[in-house]
Amino acid sequence: MNTDFYLILDTNVYRTLVHNRSYEEVRTIASLIATQNKRLKLQPLIEMASCMELISHVQDNGRHRDSCRKSILLMSLICSHEYLIPTPEIEIAKKYFGIILDNPANIAHQTAGLALEIAKYEANGYNEILSHDVEVVKKIVHKKETQMRNDFYLSIRQKDEKSSTWQLFQNDKQKRKAHLDYLQSDVFLDYIANLQLKVITNLSLKEKKENALTPEKKRFFLKDYPNRYIASMEMQRIFLEKFINCNFDLEAKQDRVNYHWDCIILHSAGQLFNNKPIVIVSNDKDLVKSAQKANTMIWNIEEYLSKLDLDIFKSVSKE
Repeated sequence: MNTDFYLILDTNVYRTLVHNRSYEEVRTIASLIATQNKRLKLQPLIEMASCMELISHVQDNGRHRDSCRKSILLMSLICSHEYLIPTPEIEIAKKYFGIILDNPANIAHQTAGLALEIAKYEANGYNEILSHDVEVVKKIVHKKETQMRNDFYLSIRQKDEKSSTWQLFQNDKQKRKAHLDYLQSDVFLDYIANLQLKVITNLSLKEKKENALTPEKKRFFLKDYPNRYIASMEMQRIFLEKFINCNFDLEAKQDRVNYHWDCIILHSAGQLFNNKPIVIVSNDKDLVKSAQKANTMIWNIEEYLSKLDLDIFKSVSKE
């Protein structure tokens, strides 16, 4: 397929597109979307954050179950099965250090393959092997989100021993300002880059590929990374500012831990795939703000649907 832009749709875009539709209707709109995408030279890609989020809910008993199954069906029908957006660590390891991280790459391909298998069953139950694999993904998602929540809580306690909430320096205006200034500084960007390098180093050590991380390549990475992955950096700033400006309780709302997955999506913002630009499709307020601050391409769902120009979606933006 001749492609001008590659697309990444976040989970809520998929859910919006399948809202109140039967499985048969999802197949119909998928065919219409695929036809228009081809005409417009747009190619959606499977992306790990969206994929794992959706898979983690397909065995739930709540309202998300059918929505996520239908979303996975739509994903399987409109996304390329040939290409897969690499996770940040896979992309960084290859781009900056010339190594393939086999374990993360295998997990990514297995997860994408699992989504395609789930799609085949639609509303019907699937076999025990698939059910086990879904539980594995669900545990990975739960572990990531729990670890993130715990890490932030511990960080707040360490930085502000007086805090008994999720807010930093609630009664110290001067310290709040100093920390907000820090988040806008190059020092903060360097800190994030070093954290990312630590992740790559640990993964490389596990696969005995650490020799590829030469001092020269590390220095180049630490210099280049903050300037190349601006949108992801902005998302981290916006999120961390919430703990200074208010009591941003991560346990109050489940969707607040989606920050982790949004950062992964934004890692692709402003990047090229097969030498073509990546466009993110999302209505998430902070995600859009981060991408716009970084001057990277992002469409909200209304913009995407207007390009598709399909009558069946004329009412979606009003719902």
